Amino acid sequence: YDIGLVPTPEPYQKRTIHGMVLGEGGVKMSKSLGNVISPDDLVKEYGADVTRAYMMFIGPYEGDTSWSSETINGVKKFVSKYYAFILDKWESAGVSGTKEKQAIAHLINRVESNILDFKFNTSISALMEFYNEYSKSQFAREDVEKLILIVAPSLPHMAEELWMLTGHEYSVHMQAWPKVDTSLLIE
Repeated sequence: YDIGLVPTPEPYQKRTIHGMVLGEGGVKMSKSLGNVISPDDLVKEYGADVTRAYMMFIGPYEGDTSWSSETINGVKKFVSKYYAFILDKWESAGVSGTKEKQAIAHLINRVESNILDFKFNTSISALMEFYNEYSKSQFAREDVEKLILIVAPSLPHMAEELWMLTGHEYSVHMQAWPKVDTSLLIE
C-alpha cells in the first residue's frame, strides 16, 4: 500500500511471526527424525483444553520453545485443580474480601492485556499464580463467575462446562468480558 501496489491498507497494524516448537532436548522437530508431536494424539491423551493451554503456556508466541512432556503434565494438574477450585468456591460462596476483590481485578486486567498482546504464556501463568495464592480464600458467586469468564479464552470447553454446572443458561462465550473496577487496581 505504501508504495502504491495495492489499493487498500494492510488489514493489520503489526505483523507477528510465531516461533518454532522444538522437540525435547531442543532439536528441531522433523518427520525424518521421528520426533514430531501430533496434536491429535495430545488431544486424545490430555483433552483439547489441556493441549490448548499447554500450547499457550509453552513459551512466548514469537519465540522458539522446546517441547516438554513434564510441563504438559503440570498444565494437566493445574487444569484439574482449577476446575475443582471453581466448583468448590461456587458451592461454598460467601463474601469476597477486599484482598480477593483486588486480586480478581488485577487478574482480569493482566489476563486481558496479556491476551491482547499475544502473551498467552503469561496469561496462563497469571491464572496459575492466582490459584496458588487464593485457592484457600472465599469468594462471592459474582467473583467466581468472573473467574470462569476469564479462563474461557484459554480453556473454552472447561469454562463452558463450569458455566453450565453453576446454573447459567447461556454459553459462557456469549457473555461480556468482566469489567475491571479500576479503583481496585490501586495498591
